[in-house]
Amino acid sequence: MELVIEKQDLSVIDRMSKAKFKLWLRFRFFAYLIEHMMFIEDNSIDTLGVDRYGRCYYNPEFLKALSESELMGVLCHEVLHLALKHPERGTGRNVIVNGVSLWNIAIDIVVNYTVLSNKTKDGNLNLPQSGIIPDLEDEGSIEIFGCIIDHIEKRSSEEIYDMLKTQMKENGAKELNQPQPGQSGKDNQESESGEGSGEGNDDEDKEGKDTNDSDEDKKKKEQNKDRIRRGGFDNHDFEKKPEQEGKSGKAGKAGKKLREINWDPIIQVAMNHAKQAGQSPAGFGREFDVYQKGFINWRSILSRIVSSSSQKSYCWSRPDKRLIPFDIYIPHVTGESTKVLFSIDTSGSISREELSKYFTEIVSLARSFDDVELRVITHDVEVHDDYYIANGNIKKIEAIVPHGGGGSSMIPLYEYIEQKKYNKGNNVLISMTDGYLEFPERPTIDTIFVLAGNYSVQSLPSWKKKVVEILS
Repeated sequence: MELVIEKQDLSVIDRMSKAKFKLWLRFRFFAYLIEHMMFIEDNSIDTLGVDRYGRCYYNPEFLKALSESELMGVLCHEVLHLALKHPERGTGRNVIVNGVSLWNIAIDIVVNYTVLSNKTKDGNLNLPQSGIIPDLEDEGSIEIFGCIIDHIEKRSSEEIYDMLKTQMKENGAKELNQPQPGQSGKDNQESESGEGSGEGNDDEDKEGKDTNDSDEDKKKKEQNKDRIRRGGFDNHDFEKKPEQEGKSGKAGKAGKKLREINWDPIIQVAMNHAKQAGQSPAGFGREFDVYQKGFINWRSILSRIVSSSSQKSYCWSRPDKRLIPFDIYIPHVTGESTKVLFSIDTSGSISREELSKYFTEIVSLARSFDDVELRVITHDVEVHDDYYIANGNIKKIEAIVPHGGGGSSMIPLYEYIEQKKYNKGNNVLISMTDGYLEFPERPTIDTIFVLAGNYSVQSLPSWKKKVVEILS
């Protein structure tokens, strides 16, 4: 008599456990990160999503329909949003096109490229076809609303967002007035979505008439447009409150208040685990450089302040020599470069971590402009260092050794700036500090304050030009 064992379907919990086990065997980097997430069943969402507290909300019916490789892929997708600090980095990036956030599209492009780039001989990671899926060839590419995003591996989410924003604003997209980081925009579709030309209707008409496209190409393009309209397969609700705990309604385990997870040490340990197992993750490129990349959109802040808008002249008698060997002649450009004056508070209240963030932002600004002249001054109760950095020389910025450690006052700094006449050659001073300083009654130059760490906005003077807060 033959013994027949009936195969039983695994529960969603068991399938997730099996997926996490296989990730540990094949993709240890992702597996270690996922172990730091909390999974909560939530039928109020269609698919799944994470919040900034490390909680992953999922609809069991959505997960049931996924193959094993897709389930592994979506778990990796969700945890990467957190590990790469997409909730924080999305602050202030609020362009909504027909109910879909351009920031959400940008981060999905990067994350999906990263997930799909990881392959082993035992199997690959996959994603649901409802996702925004880039082509992996030549460092990744995808077409969004007629905008070609290529070399994805070499681009950060911020760069992709800015590319999309430029394209969409040309087609009538609107930017929300109030920051709503991580919001999908579905609730604002009628009032603030920039409907009409923001969807890129002209491009759709052109594609529909393109006789060079095969039926298969046209089908893929239409599927991709549909995915974009839905905003991908996951829910980017990064702003869930600590008390929102799915069905339980409790603020974390045992009623404890939840805190945001510090992913920096976790991702470092995850990388070590992966390297020891010979499984270094692929596809990160510049996005993984998030720990060396600033979060401030310097172009937006400085566009109306610094001299980047100054007149430039074009000289055809002196063409650009770099392109002459290729029989390309463009005029030589002359004119003022972007000039930015920085001061860094190096008093005893500033930690090493905060100093690191300040220098990261200076490097970020240097990368944001083609031709930039920087002057970096360090101070506590007196001025210590004065560095001039031409052409945005990043190596020279990174070589700066700040001095200080004493009390806190900006009065000697402004006196020094006036003495050196730096207030004549620069439009603005960018002061990097915690805000606990002594200030003059009247500044000798307009000042933007960049705050980090345990800072105080209230202690800043009323004459401040602008305040930018770096999230810790």
